[in-house]
Amino acid sequence: MSSVEPSANDGNGHGPDGKFLRGNPGGPGNPHAAEVSQLRSALLQAVTADDLRDVIAALVNQAKGGNVQAAKVLLDRLFGRPKLEVELSGDSQLSMEQRVSIVNRFFGIEPSDENLQFGTKNR
Repeated sequence: MSSVEPSANDGNGHGPDGKFLRGNPGGPGNPHAAEVSQLRSALLQAVTADDLRDVIAALVNQAKGGNVQAAKVLLDRLFGRPKLEVELSGDSQLSMEQRVSIVNRFFGIEPSDENLQFGTKNR
C-alpha cells in the first residue's frame, strides 16, 4: 500500500479544507491513557454492585433531605445536564430582530437574511 505524503498547509498533514490527508499518522495520542485505563480497572475491581447501590441510596436520601447539591448531581445523572440558556436582559422594548442581532454579534455570526429571521447560524 502506498502512502501519500502529507504536505498541504506547511506540512502539518491537513488539506486545504482542514481535514487530515490520507497517510497522516495522526498525533501522539494521550500520554496518560494507559495509566488512566489501569486506574479505571482498579476502581471497577474495588467497587461492587452493592457498594454502588449504597452510594446511590445515600445520594437519594441526601437529595430527599434537602441537599440541593445532591439533588443536582442526581438529576444531572438521570436526565443529563441542562442546556446553556442565554437570557437577554435590559431594554424590554427591543424587537426580536434586535435581540437576535445582539446574540449573533456576541457569537460572531455574520448577519444574513436567514439568521436574522431565525436567529440561527446557517450550517
